[in-house]
Amino acid sequence: MTQANVIAEDNKISNFNADGTTAPVDWTSAHTTNTLPSCSAFVQVQGTTYVPVLGSGKQVFVCVNGSAKNPTVEPAPPGTPGA
Repeated sequence: MTQANVIAEDNKISNFNADGTTAPVDWTSAHTTNTLPSCSAFVQVQGTTYVPVLGSGKQVFVCVNGSAKNPTVEPAPPGTPGA
């Protein structure tokens, strides 16, 4: 096993979500194309509970399009935890 082999195998993954901790990433194209929407999770600990800061319900991810001039919130893509 070499670093190059690990990278080559990782680059075959088309729906990576870190066991439900991130929005899906298609590593077959993520290095060379802009994959949108861009999603981030914002949570806050309140007592013993994690509470979404910007999302609603079970959805903690907030996704925006790629427009720098007019960014808009978009639905989380299929496969995103909570979507």
